[in-house]
Amino acid sequence: KHKSTLVDAIGRSLTGEQPKWLRYGVARMAYVTGESKTCVVVEDAVSAAVVETMGGTGFALLGTTLLREHIDMLRTYDEVIVALDPDACKKTIEITRELKSNGINALAFYLCDDLKYRDEKDVELLLPLLKD
Repeated sequence: KHKSTLVDAIGRSLTGEQPKWLRYGVARMAYVTGESKTCVVVEDAVSAAVVETMGGTGFALLGTTLLREHIDMLRTYDEVIVALDPDACKKTIEITRELKSNGINALAFYLCDDLKYRDEKDVELLLPLLKD
């Protein structure tokens, strides 16, 4: 939803079929959950939900591509933490640099495991950054 209007939907295969995630619309928006002014950019909706349970705002790119629309949305946050899955370290750095070059207060956060699995070390290091 965006401003109380349904703009898109996503689904995940529970049987291992490909694609693992499917987007049902063409909206160029991220999946956002939470009310914090500290936003954590992640790849998927489950990881975004985990961020919300930790007190931050989860911002799922639904992949690893940062769109112009995402940058515009991220401007509304006081701080943006880019925490993509460990296999996307290079993209974490690229996205952080792009956000900074657009005047956004951003930092890269390197995860030990996908955030959706709540790795103890990841949670311990990320929690202090989720301040309001």
